[in-house]
Amino acid sequence: MMRATLTATKRCSLAPTRSNAVTKVVKKKPGSKPATTKAKAPTSAKSATNPNVHTADEPFYSVKGNRKWSRKLLVILLTVFAVVMSVNIVMVWFALKSNTGIVSENAYEEGLAYNKTLAEQAREAGLGWSVVRNVADFPVRLVYALSDARGAPLGGAWVRVKATRPIGDGEGSEFEMELKEFTDGTYAAENIAWPHKGQWELETTFVYEGKSLTAHERVNVD
Repeated sequence: MMRATLTATKRCSLAPTRSNAVTKVVKKKPGSKPATTKAKAPTSAKSATNPNVHTADEPFYSVKGNRKWSRKLLVILLTVFAVVMSVNIVMVWFALKSNTGIVSENAYEEGLAYNKTLAEQAREAGLGWSVVRNVADFPVRLVYALSDARGAPLGGAWVRVKATRPIGDGEGSEFEMELKEFTDGTYAAENIAWPHKGQWELETTFVYEGKSLTAHERVNVD
């Protein structure tokens, strides 16, 4: 009995041991020693050079990557809104500083008295007066020639001009000047110091022997 046990133990010790590595014998040419190679253990499908490859045991959805893109998207949205708000603020500022669009401070009252305005225009047209502005020396000089319905010059009239800028209501946007008669029926203002260049509305009032005429004209000062 003891002999059988020793024989079994000896056989077990002589049996080849197994290891985790698999040995593969590669045949060589005659005369060369057989070479053995160890098969590599199975590795993950995710390559170190290509981190975008996902294996079955890794989720495709990455919390870290999602946070990164969320921050970028937030920055883009905030930038777009900031640009839009900046443009709107600039446009509002220019709108408040430029022409307000007000033609008359008493537009409602003037609208109610529109029939009176039409009657005044008809009265002025009935005078038959003619007003001609000399543009030769403008804008240094402002010269008007006033004549009656027959073309005869009207001397001795009182002439006053109110100049208003159609754009802007700040300092220097409105001034008045009185024209002097230097020949019969010709009235002029010399060495005019215009506060600003650009468009100006001229409202010229002529008064002669108790009758009046108002002429409106837009001029450009270079």
